[in-house]
Amino acid sequence: QVFTVLPGTIRTGEEVIVTWQATGATHLQLTANGLPVDLQGQPASAGRLYLALETDTAFALTASDDLGNQAQASATVTVQPRPLVRLFTAQLAALRAGDATTLAWQTTGATSLTLLADHGPIDLQGQPVGQGSVTDTPDLDTTYTLVARDDLGHEAVATLTVQVFPRPEVVAFVADPDLVLRGESALLRWQTTGAVALQVRDDQGTTLDLGGRSPDGG
Repeated sequence: QVFTVLPGTIRTGEEVIVTWQATGATHLQLTANGLPVDLQGQPASAGRLYLALETDTAFALTASDDLGNQAQASATVTVQPRPLVRLFTAQLAALRAGDATTLAWQTTGATSLTLLADHGPIDLQGQPVGQGSVTDTPDLDTTYTLVARDDLGHEAVATLTVQVFPRPEVVAFVADPDLVLRGESALLRWQTTGAVALQVRDDQGTTLDLGGRSPDGG
Protein backbone atom coordinates (compact mmCIF):
# COMPACT_ATOMS: atom_id res chain seq x y z
CA GLN A 1 0.00 0.00 0.00
CA VAL A 2 1.26 3.47 -0.93
CA PHE A 3 -0.09 6.73 0.48
CA THR A 4 1.63 10.10 0.05
CA VAL A 5 0.63 13.73 0.44
CA LEU A 6 3.16 16.13 -1.07
CA PRO A 7 4.57 18.59 -0.38
CA GLY A 8 4.49 18.31 3.38
CA THR A 9 4.71 22.07 3.88
CA ILE A 10 2.85 24.68 1.81
CA ARG A 11 1.55 28.23 2.03
CA THR A 12 -2.10 29.07 2.59
CA GLY A 13 -4.20 28.29 -0.49
CA GLU A 14 -1.60 26.17 -2.26
CA GLU A 15 -2.28 22.63 -3.45
CA VAL A 16 -1.02 19.25 -2.31
CA ILE A 17 -1.06 16.04 -4.31
CA VAL A 18 -2.69 13.11 -2.55
CA THR A 19 -1.66 9.78 -4.08
CA TRP A 20 -2.61 6.24 -3.10
CA GLN A 21 -2.15 2.71 -4.30
CA ALA A 22 -3.99 -0.04 -2.42
CA THR A 23 -3.69 -3.41 -4.10
CA GLY A 24 -6.80 -5.55 -3.63
CA ALA A 25 -8.85 -2.76 -2.10
CA THR A 26 -12.48 -2.39 -3.12
CA HIS A 27 -13.42 0.39 -0.71
CA LEU A 28 -11.51 3.52 0.22
CA GLN A 29 -12.14 6.28 2.73
CA LEU A 30 -10.05 9.43 2.92
CA THR A 31 -10.51 12.03 5.64
CA ALA A 32 -8.93 15.42 6.29
CA ASN A 33 -8.99 16.58 9.91
CA GLY A 34 -11.68 13.96 10.49
CA LEU A 35 -13.95 15.06 7.65
CA PRO A 36 -14.55 12.89 4.57
CA VAL A 37 -12.84 13.89 1.33
CA ASP A 38 -14.60 13.45 -2.02
CA LEU A 39 -12.54 11.00 -4.07
CA GLN A 40 -13.98 12.50 -7.27
CA GLY A 41 -14.68 9.09 -8.80
CA GLN A 42 -11.13 7.81 -8.31
CA PRO A 43 -10.88 4.01 -7.97
CA ALA A 44 -10.05 2.46 -4.60
CA SER A 45 -7.04 0.60 -5.98
CA ALA A 46 -5.11 3.69 -7.10
CA GLY A 47 -5.74 7.40 -7.56
CA ARG A 48 -4.58 10.97 -7.23
CA LEU A 49 -6.22 14.16 -5.94
CA TYR A 50 -5.18 17.81 -6.00
CA LEU A 51 -6.39 19.65 -2.90
CA ALA A 52 -5.94 23.28 -1.86
CA LEU A 53 -5.47 23.70 1.88
CA GLU A 54 -5.99 26.65 4.20
CA THR A 55 -4.89 25.16 7.54
CA ASP A 56 -2.68 22.39 8.92
CA THR A 57 -4.31 19.15 7.80
CA ALA A 58 -4.08 15.55 9.01
CA PHE A 59 -5.05 13.00 6.35
CA ALA A 60 -6.16 9.45 7.16
CA LEU A 61 -6.67 6.74 4.54
CA THR A 62 -8.54 3.49 5.17
CA ALA A 63 -8.56 0.83 2.43
CA SER A 64 -10.65 -2.32 2.77
CA ASP A 65 -11.63 -5.34 0.68
CA ASP A 66 -14.88 -7.30 0.43
CA LEU A 67 -13.79 -9.61 3.26
CA GLY A 68 -13.46 -6.75 5.70
CA ASN A 69 -9.68 -6.62 5.77
CA GLN A 70 -8.40 -3.09 6.32
CA ALA A 71 -5.19 -1.15 5.92
CA GLN A 72 -4.65 2.36 7.20
CA ALA A 73 -2.17 5.15 6.53
CA SER A 74 -1.84 8.79 7.53
CA ALA A 75 0.00 11.93 6.54
CA THR A 76 0.16 15.51 7.82
CA VAL A 77 0.59 18.76 5.92
CA THR A 78 1.79 21.95 7.58
CA VAL A 79 0.22 25.10 6.12
CA GLN A 80 2.17 28.27 6.71
CA PRO A 81 0.46 31.66 6.29
CA ARG A 82 1.25 33.77 3.26
CA PRO A 83 2.82 37.15 3.97
CA LEU A 84 0.21 39.63 5.11
CA VAL A 85 0.50 43.32 5.95
CA ARG A 86 -1.95 43.74 8.79
CA LEU A 87 -1.13 47.37 9.52
CA PHE A 88 0.76 50.14 7.73
CA THR A 89 0.20 53.68 8.99
CA ALA A 90 1.77 57.13 9.11
CA GLN A 91 1.57 59.01 12.40
CA LEU A 92 1.10 62.21 10.40
CA ALA A 93 -0.58 61.85 7.01
CA ALA A 94 -0.23 65.59 6.38
CA LEU A 95 2.62 67.79 7.61
CA ARG A 96 4.77 70.82 6.91
CA ALA A 97 8.05 70.51 5.04
CA GLY A 98 10.81 69.70 7.52
CA ASP A 99 8.52 67.87 9.92
CA ALA A 100 8.90 64.12 10.53
CA THR A 101 6.33 61.35 10.47
CA THR A 102 6.56 57.87 11.99
CA LEU A 103 5.71 54.92 9.74
CA ALA A 104 4.51 51.82 11.62
CA TRP A 105 3.72 48.30 10.44
CA GLN A 106 2.53 44.88 11.54
CA THR A 107 2.99 41.79 9.34
CA THR A 108 2.56 38.03 9.57
CA GLY A 109 4.10 35.22 7.53
CA ALA A 110 6.99 37.37 6.30
CA THR A 111 10.72 36.82 6.68
CA SER A 112 11.92 40.05 5.07
CA LEU A 113 10.67 43.58 4.71
CA THR A 114 11.38 46.44 2.31
CA LEU A 115 10.14 50.01 2.69
CA LEU A 116 10.34 52.23 -0.37
CA ALA A 117 9.60 55.94 -0.79
CA ASP A 118 9.43 58.16 -3.85
CA HIS A 119 12.89 59.45 -2.95
CA GLY A 120 14.39 55.97 -2.45
CA PRO A 121 14.53 53.06 0.04
CA ILE A 122 14.05 53.72 3.75
CA ASP A 123 16.54 52.23 6.22
CA LEU A 124 14.55 50.03 8.62
CA GLN A 125 17.30 50.41 11.22
CA GLY A 126 17.14 46.77 12.29
CA GLN A 127 13.45 46.90 13.19
CA PRO A 128 11.74 43.48 13.38
CA VAL A 129 9.78 42.24 10.39
CA GLY A 130 6.65 41.42 12.37
CA GLN A 131 6.18 44.81 13.99
CA GLY A 132 8.16 48.01 13.98
CA SER A 133 8.39 51.67 13.07
CA VAL A 134 10.79 54.18 11.52
CA THR A 135 10.79 57.94 11.14
CA ASP A 136 11.14 59.82 7.85
CA THR A 137 11.18 63.52 6.94
CA PRO A 138 9.74 64.00 3.45
CA ASP A 139 10.27 67.25 1.60
CA LEU A 140 7.44 66.68 -0.89
CA ASP A 141 4.24 64.65 -1.11
CA THR A 142 5.52 61.09 -0.76
CA THR A 143 4.08 57.64 -1.40
CA TYR A 144 5.51 54.87 0.78
CA THR A 145 5.38 51.21 -0.29
CA LEU A 146 5.85 48.37 2.18
CA VAL A 147 6.74 44.95 0.72
CA ALA A 148 6.64 41.88 2.99
CA ARG A 149 8.17 38.66 1.58
CA ASP A 150 8.59 35.06 2.69
CA ASP A 151 11.36 32.61 1.82
CA LEU A 152 9.35 31.19 -1.10
CA GLY A 153 9.09 34.53 -2.85
CA HIS A 154 5.47 35.31 -1.96
CA GLU A 155 4.88 38.93 -1.11
CA ALA A 156 2.28 41.32 0.25
CA VAL A 157 2.30 45.03 -0.61
CA ALA A 158 0.76 48.03 1.14
CA THR A 159 1.02 51.73 0.28
CA LEU A 160 0.22 55.06 1.87
CA THR A 161 0.78 58.70 0.95
CA VAL A 162 1.95 61.54 3.17
CA GLN A 163 1.01 65.05 2.04
CA VAL A 164 3.64 67.73 2.58
CA PHE A 165 2.78 71.43 2.68
CA PRO A 166 5.45 74.13 2.28
CA ARG A 167 6.25 76.20 5.34
CA PRO A 168 5.13 79.85 5.16
CA GLU A 169 7.85 82.09 3.78
CA VAL A 170 7.96 85.83 3.26
CA VAL A 171 9.61 86.25 -0.13
CA ALA A 172 9.36 90.04 -0.22
CA PHE A 173 8.07 92.84 2.03
CA VAL A 174 8.71 96.46 1.01
CA ALA A 175 7.36 99.94 1.63
CA ASP A 176 6.96 102.31 -1.33
CA PRO A 177 8.31 104.83 -0.72
CA ASP A 178 10.43 103.75 2.20
CA LEU A 179 10.79 107.32 3.50
CA VAL A 180 7.83 109.64 4.14
CA LEU A 181 7.01 112.73 6.18
CA ARG A 182 4.76 112.51 9.21
CA GLY A 183 1.18 112.17 8.07
CA GLU A 184 2.06 110.90 4.62
CA SER A 185 1.32 107.33 3.55
CA ALA A 186 3.37 104.52 2.06
CA LEU A 187 2.23 101.53 0.07
CA LEU A 188 3.17 98.18 1.62
CA ARG A 189 3.83 95.31 -0.77
CA TRP A 190 4.46 91.69 0.08
CA GLN A 191 4.90 88.30 -1.49
CA THR A 192 4.65 85.01 0.42
CA THR A 193 4.53 81.27 -0.23
CA GLY A 194 2.81 78.56 1.77
CA ALA A 195 0.70 81.02 3.76
CA VAL A 196 -3.06 80.81 4.30
CA ALA A 197 -3.32 83.89 6.53
CA LEU A 198 -1.40 87.13 6.89
CA GLN A 199 -1.07 89.75 9.59
CA VAL A 200 0.82 93.05 9.40
CA ARG A 201 1.64 95.02 12.56
CA ASP A 202 3.40 98.34 13.07
CA ASP A 203 6.09 98.99 15.66
CA GLN A 204 3.39 99.96 18.16
CA GLY A 205 1.83 96.52 17.86
CA THR A 206 -1.21 97.79 15.99
CA THR A 207 -2.59 95.31 13.45
CA LEU A 208 -3.23 96.88 10.08
CA ASP A 209 -6.40 96.29 8.12
CA LEU A 210 -5.40 94.44 4.92
CA GLY A 211 -8.79 94.96 3.31
CA GLY A 212 -9.18 91.29 2.41
CA ARG A 213 -6.01 91.16 0.36
CA SER A 214 -4.50 87.76 -0.41
CA PRO A 215 -1.68 86.41 1.77
CA ASP A 216 0.16 85.46 -1.44
CA GLY A 217 0.78 89.03 -2.49
CA GLY A 218 -0.52 92.55 -2.07
